[in-house]
Amino acid sequence: MRRAYITGATGAIGMALTAKLLKENVNVTVFLRKGSDRNDRFDIFADEQNSGRLKLVYLDLKELAAYCAEEHEECRQDDVFYHFGWSGTFGAARSDRKRQQDNIEYTLDAVRLAVRLGCGRFVGAGSQAEYGRRDGVLTPDTPAAPENEYGKAKLEAGIKSRELCEKLGIMHCWVRILSVYGPYDGDDTMIMSTISKLMLGQEVPLTEGIQLWDYLYSEDAADAMYRIGELAYTNKSKLYCLASGEGRPLKEYILKLCRQAGADEALLKFGAVAYTQTQVMRLEADIHALTEDTGFRARTAFEDGINKTIDWRKNFGRVRKEKD
Repeated sequence: MRRAYITGATGAIGMALTAKLLKENVNVTVFLRKGSDRNDRFDIFADEQNSGRLKLVYLDLKELAAYCAEEHEECRQDDVFYHFGWSGTFGAARSDRKRQQDNIEYTLDAVRLAVRLGCGRFVGAGSQAEYGRRDGVLTPDTPAAPENEYGKAKLEAGIKSRELCEKLGIMHCWVRILSVYGPYDGDDTMIMSTISKLMLGQEVPLTEGIQLWDYLYSEDAADAMYRIGELAYTNKSKLYCLASGEGRPLKEYILKLCRQAGADEALLKFGAVAYTQTQVMRLEADIHALTEDTGFRARTAFEDGINKTIDWRKNFGRVRKEKD
């Protein structure tokens, strides 16, 4: 891989992937949403920007189609386009049909941009929401039955982007991501919101925590994405589940988080939140296909990953306070 392009890079996976690519001496171009308060996160890569190894381009997802990329006559098979950009990933926005349908078009625009840039590979970020609720372990062959507009749009984006990649002659990989945590994760995620409340000494209302979950540290997720981008070139499309491959009760994760944070377990109010009718009770994945093709294995123990996440949250909080 000589060059990589990334949309939606300010989240946990995108930031970790940018760091991984630069470490592997890959030149990186990142497309950042105009006016996002997350854009200053890339200040940590100032040296790479100054050396020309990292290029920042400011444009919204709706502008991907019109972006005047340098045209290339031939496909460079080793250049990769990673598409993480997606609008409306939390809360009520996940049920906004118009907003989610727009994301499908933005994904297809990203494929066409990848072709204009001369990329030979397109890697798109799918979601466990494409499966809906399942009792068993998820695999790439598990039938998809999404129950909300977000999951439906992710599924359709994966199918249509694959068809377009095959038509345009570039490799397509769709990665259905389960649960990733780590530095730069969103404030509304279960892990980050729990850390924030415990740091403030606040009670944390929770379900009973008996659901089985599979958390993967962001640096491990980035390693998987890098390995996927390094796959031997083939015209065959690939579909993977991305997780650690080992599920645990959610309560176990939360208790370990609390202990690593040095907080009082009495703040954890298990059972205070009732399960909804659409609650996913099992979220585990079989990653054998991913491991077989790329050699990927999760290497970060939850205790180590959560320590790094807590440290980042503490430092990030101080930075925000100083700015305010």
